[in-house]
Amino acid sequence: MKRTWILGRVVGVVLAAAMGLRVYSYMSRPLVDLRPQYPAADAATLPAVPRDYVVHPIVDPAERDQGPRRIVSLAPSITEVVCALGLRDRLVGRTPYCHYPPDVETVPAVGAVTDPNYEKIRSMSPDLVLITANSGAVAAGLERLGVKYQLVQHDRLQDVFAAIERVGQACGRPVTARHLVEAIRSDLERLKRQAAKRVRTPQRVLVVLGELPVPPRGVWAAGPGSFLDELVRLAGHVNA
Repeated sequence: MKRTWILGRVVGVVLAAAMGLRVYSYMSRPLVDLRPQYPAADAATLPAVPRDYVVHPIVDPAERDQGPRRIVSLAPSITEVVCALGLRDRLVGRTPYCHYPPDVETVPAVGAVTDPNYEKIRSMSPDLVLITANSGAVAAGLERLGVKYQLVQHDRLQDVFAAIERVGQACGRPVTARHLVEAIRSDLERLKRQAAKRVRTPQRVLVVLGELPVPPRGVWAAGPGSFLDELVRLAGHVNA
């Protein structure tokens, strides 16, 4: 699996799998709608879409003025965490792969973990640069610049929650982060219970990272051991 994850659609994957989608594009939308046809009585009780915390964050009032003022994110996953903590207005740099929330594309791109533009990062005068935990070479480069940075883990589902709390601590929003984790856990538990009632036969679910290209070519898909694999199983299905 490509080593990046997207916070904003974590519960969306469970929701899609729970509703019987066999092919789901994690980056955008369901590609093929294979939902079983529920009776009218069941249709009214389909799972409600969980809150999109990335677009509609809930910030603890006491923390609104806390934390760094200029943040650079070097992973789409981290960008969404930052926005979900209500810090979108403090992002001054992102990767060219950060497309969500949609208005984040107005933030200047400074390269990615594989090809960061250190001079451009320095020109942003960041108070904090957030990078993924497997970015050792980037960490060394940032140290040479004398730029403060924070490593963020991102492999398993538990890492998602740990990442939110770590970014929250680094950005002066620990209470907001804790409440966000509690809200997402609650959403997942609710969807898990609904899936347990609704799933009659486990489906083979393929989670594709990005659009399916035309003409066809190799794609990144969620493999065993990834947090997306955990979400599919949590929804009562099997990772194809």
